[in-house]
This record gives sequence, structure tokens and C-alpha cells, in this order.
Amino acid sequence: MFVGFANATQAQKENNVWVGGDYVGLDFNSGSPALLERPAGQNIWRTNAAICDSDGHLLFYTNGYRVFNRNFQIMPNGDNLNIGDYVQWGYDELSVHDGAAIVPVPAHPGQYYVFHEDLNFADFDTFTSSQLPTHLFSCVVDMALDNGNGAVVGGQKDLVMLSDTLVETGFKVIKHGNGRDYWLLCHEAGSDRFYRFLIDPAGIHGPYEQHTGAALTGFDAFFHDVMAINNDGSKLTQLRTLETEIDLYDFNRCTGELYNPRTFSVHDSAFYLMGAAFSPSGKYLYVTANYWDDLFQFDVTAADIAASRQLISVFSGATNPFNTDYDHLALAPDGKIYVNTYGGNRSLHVIHQPDSAGLACDFEENGLSVNPPGINWRSVPNVVNYSLGPLYGSGCDTLTSTKALPTAAFTLGVYPNPFSNELQLSVGGLTTKAMVEITDVLGRTVYSNAFSPSGYSIHRGVDVSLLSSGVYVLTLTANNERLVRKVVKK
Repeated sequence: MFVGFANATQAQKENNVWVGGDYVGLDFNSGSPALLERPAGQNIWRTNAAICDSDGHLLFYTNGYRVFNRNFQIMPNGDNLNIGDYVQWGYDELSVHDGAAIVPVPAHPGQYYVFHEDLNFADFDTFTSSQLPTHLFSCVVDMALDNGNGAVVGGQKDLVMLSDTLVETGFKVIKHGNGRDYWLLCHEAGSDRFYRFLIDPAGIHGPYEQHTGAALTGFDAFFHDVMAINNDGSKLTQLRTLETEIDLYDFNRCTGELYNPRTFSVHDSAFYLMGAAFSPSGKYLYVTANYWDDLFQFDVTAADIAASRQLISVFSGATNPFNTDYDHLALAPDGKIYVNTYGGNRSLHVIHQPDSAGLACDFEENGLSVNPPGINWRSVPNVVNYSLGPLYGSGCDTLTSTKALPTAAFTLGVYPNPFSNELQLSVGGLTTKAMVEITDVLGRTVYSNAFSPSGYSIHRGVDVSLLSSGVYVLTLTANNERLVRKVVKK
């Protein structure tokens, strides 16, 4: 079933306010974007997520490092989200495109998950060292707190969902086929492995794993490997920037799995793919390339997708005040696609008719000014189609039991390491209780406890504040297996 964007626009008001850059936002509630002024000191670079209520009123937003309420203030407990090594640069923001997303907690009105990644120095193959996300976290925001302005719930901040080296450009969230729950998808660096999580009223389940498509290694893992989801959640693309190839998948909203993988190339003189977004109908995919210089259109319904390529625009060299080149793209509530610039500027580019073929799409370079009051608009938000309904007649339009899911990947993440007073455990693929034991260098047990899984996983903190500084061994016994990690108390 396809849910047309135009038909969903009136209902889909949760995306009606975008924030970005410095001092500025865009309010789409009137049908056209109106400038929204924000206070100084709230830099938003690549990591950008916001959510409104069903009437389009802003609830809160995040730059991956802080969570701000509707009054443009830092929420209680919403400061200093864990962004790993990137914190040393002192930018008070996170530089991961699609590195955060906001998801309503299913069947719990007024509660929201804030998912976010960190950015750490990581060596993930023989030749490549870079800053990459190595953890996926969750926080819970309760809008009933702080007199209805919302706060991050104590004990529900920076909970580790996944410890692994992930590709550089974040993750995507897609509505489940039952119309209530959500899937979260991310990709491991250095392999062909996708991870997915199910978000339902009982919590966060996973990670479940799937090996499909091309392995993202080397340059393809740490530079512009953007994912894009079409509006009805049926298709996903991922860029492979160095090869200038695009992997296209069909997505099963019932199981969260990708299938029917195929690849097409941007071809000839094009190099370095940057960003991607689908048109409202999902027929056309727009891709930026060539060091932010070119904008292409592809018809993903064509028998030969590569042959359908149309060059829509070549960057003119304009500045405002920096190069107004072509970087990332996102579909907005008004049915237009907006394109930001890499270096940050006082304008956005606009594709006015994205469902029209070729130059009829009506691309306008610097078509939307965000000044005054805005400067340095440098990103587009990680958009989630919250109003996507159930897939009637699909077999998954009824609510899904976690018992019907495959067993999650048996993984153990321990974070932070070194630690101070608490260790975060992230365990997936559990079919039994998990026994956690910590021993010192002499082999003496200093901590022991058993935990029952929820939906085949455990995501929780362990109080180790009474341990002395030193080196310890953490052993997890479950599924008739043992996983061992060395941990260090600061």
C-alpha cells in the first residue's frame, strides 16, 4: 500500500518545524516555510532532529549533544549527551548526518525516545582510521515533566543499545507495518551487515542482523554513505560514495528486513556521492555528487535506473557568504525537497516539483533565504514519517508479538570503558537469563548478578561505584556461551 505524501500532509504535522544552523528554524504550519527565530548558542550542524505534537506545535529538538524544549531551553537532564571523542572539539554539537532521531514511545502518550550516536576515533580495517560512531544510545523524554515542557528521565539517558563500529552517516527509522511500532536501521562499518531494532510498547528489542548488499569498507564507511527512505517506507537506498554506486532495496515493514537488492551507478565523470532523498511519490531519487557540485535525478521505477539519470543542476559558484554547493537533502511537509550546503549558509536550495521528470522538477538554487535571522544553516533533519499507517491486508496490520521475531544477534557491549561508577550493558540475542560476573586480576568475584531479558535483549546500567580503581574481567554467561570483556575502573 502506498500512502501518498499529499494525502498525508494534513495529518503529518509532527515534522512541521525544522531547526538548523544558528538562530533559525522553519515553520511549515502555514503550508509554506516561515522563519522561526531561535536564541544564540544552539549550534546545529549535521545532527538534527525535532518533533511537534499532532497540531504542529514544536515539542523539542536535539543537535545530538543537547535536548532543547519548545521554549528553546536545555531540558532538565538534557545536557551533555554522550558524543564520545567528538566532545574534545568543543563545538557543543554532533557532526553525524542522521545521527539522532526522535520516536514516540508506542502506546505511551507523552513519552519519546531520543536515539543518538557518538563519534570516536576508530580503526576498522587494515588501512583506515577515522572518527566513526561506535555506540548507539537511547534516552527517554517525558513531556509531563518540568511543568509540561519535558525532561530527560533520570536513569533513562545514554543507555547503550549497540556497541560496534558503524558507518559515518547515522541511521534511519521506519514505521512498522502495524502502524504503531517502529524499526530502526543502522549499518556496520567494514561489512555488509545491517542491524535493526524493533521499538514497541514493551521497549527496544534487538539488535537483529541481516547480511545483504555491498560491504561498506574503507572510504565508503566513513564518508557520505547516506541512507534514504521513501515516503511509504517500501524502499531504502544507501550511497557508496567512492564507487559512485547506489544500493537500492525493498523494505519489508512487517519483518524489518531488506530484500531484492540491486545496484546502479551514477556513471561517467561523477564522483563522490553526498546526499539523497526520494520524491513524495517515491518515483524519483535525487542525489548530490562531485564534491557538492552536481544534482542528479533517477527514476527508480525504470527498467534501467542508471540510464534514467538526469543532470538537474551544476553548482553556479554562488556564495552566501560561503559556497552554496549541494550537500544533503530532505523532503519537507510542503512536498518540496530542500538541499543544504556543506559549509553552512544563509539560504537553502529548493526542488519545487520533485515528482516531475528532469528539469520540470523546477530546481531553484538558493531558493529559500533564512536570513534574517539565520546564519550557517548546515543540515536537514532526520525525518521520520510518523503518520504512516498500517499495511492493510499484509498480514502484519495487526499488532506483532516479539515471539514472532527472529532471535537477535548474540552481542555484548560494555560502555563506558574505562568507567567510573556505572557500566552500561547492551546484550542482544538472549534466549536464557544472563549471568554477569566481574572478577579482579586475582580472579576474585567482586560483582555477580543474573538478569532476565526483555524481547531477547538487556539494556541496563550496573552499579559498580564500590569497586576500587583497576583492571577487571566481565564475563557474561547465557545461551550456553560465555562472552568476556576486559574493563577498567578509573
